[in-house]
Amino acid sequence: NVMLQQQKFSELDDIECQTENLWWIPTAFVSSDSATQVKWGELNSCASIRPLATIGKSGWIKVNAGQYGYYRVNYSPQLWQQLNEAVQQYDGNGFPVLDGIDTAGLIEDSFHVAGHGDVTMEVFLRLATNLRSRPVDVAAPWLVALPLLQRVDHMVSCQKQWSEYVGNKVISPFISNGTLSGNLKDNLSEFFTFSGPSTVEGAPKPTELQRLRPAILTAAGQYGVPAVTKQAATIFKLIVKGENVTLDSNLRDAVYNTVAKSNKKGALDDMVRLLDAAESSDEADRIIRAISIFDHDNAVLDLSLSDKIKPQDVNILLEAYTRNGGDAAVRRMLEWLKGGTNMITLYEKLGSDTGAGRKIMRAIERAAPHARDQHCIDLMEDLRREYSGILEDGVAIARAIEAIRVNMRWIERHNVNVCGFLINEGGRL
Repeated sequence: NVMLQQQKFSELDDIECQTENLWWIPTAFVSSDSATQVKWGELNSCASIRPLATIGKSGWIKVNAGQYGYYRVNYSPQLWQQLNEAVQQYDGNGFPVLDGIDTAGLIEDSFHVAGHGDVTMEVFLRLATNLRSRPVDVAAPWLVALPLLQRVDHMVSCQKQWSEYVGNKVISPFISNGTLSGNLKDNLSEFFTFSGPSTVEGAPKPTELQRLRPAILTAAGQYGVPAVTKQAATIFKLIVKGENVTLDSNLRDAVYNTVAKSNKKGALDDMVRLLDAAESSDEADRIIRAISIFDHDNAVLDLSLSDKIKPQDVNILLEAYTRNGGDAAVRRMLEWLKGGTNMITLYEKLGSDTGAGRKIMRAIERAAPHARDQHCIDLMEDLRREYSGILEDGVAIARAIEAIRVNMRWIERHNVNVCGFLINEGGRL
């Protein structure tokens, strides 16, 4: 019998169910007994009185089918294992038993309930790893998983091994061995290149392919897949020389981001020259976001104060800088704001008014989810005290600090588990 219970979700606190904060929850579900038929139940108490469904000993059930409901779902360890197996199963026509939306829901839920401490992070890691054998025309699971994989990359102490694992054991096999849904097997390795075809003949979901291709190429560049980084560097050289290179806009993003991630000497200067020559706001925007990826001491931060970056683009650069660079970038930005006259110069560039202060505060708050230690909290509190006339929003600082504490709790709970997983799975390559 499958029984339900509910409680308010928080990654920091364990909040018991109370009658005053009950939700009425319509519960859509699919199961091993009816994988293609969505059924419905409901929960309007802290715990169900009657079972939602009955499944066999080796069966599975996926609650919140179609991801219609605004809630997280946790399962027993046995059900998580059986759902992980279901994600890898196909029906008689060669289509996944669990569709892309439901697989994406499992990936997202497993990450966040692990963040709360209800399960180990290995549940998420298994689901994410198994994406390497999913059909390439089902985009949703990857589009959900990639930002979460990046978040792990920002958290763990074994970052080098993590990057090698994701690049070599997850993304590379997916690129090399991809097949289409419906038993349409084909060598699709050429599709995940910058010069390959924009679609695949006979693909049952061509739109999904077009969504996934730039995301996978960008991730391959981020995690150092050699064939992708080499091709991106070649194309970038042609662009810098002014040659006519035909690329879809989202693939151009992937080329720029991959080159920036390689952090090669001279590439930042080339990127700034391309920014000067950009003929459209879209091109300028993608170059600014790529520039944010470079890890050249304070070069990117100093660039935000120069006339190369327009005032309206400063936040795009700063927010992307911390999002891409993780804890090291957050710490560097906060120390940069605290040192010398950078805070005042930035405030003046943004207009020397309340709006300017809000923009700086927004950059700090949006940096917080990528920080992971007490030092960043101390820097934020120092900035708030020293520049109280600029950083007036104390509530935003409190939210930022809470976000960092969530990450600190995540590290306490999961860092050893994730690094141990990499060793067991051959992540130390």
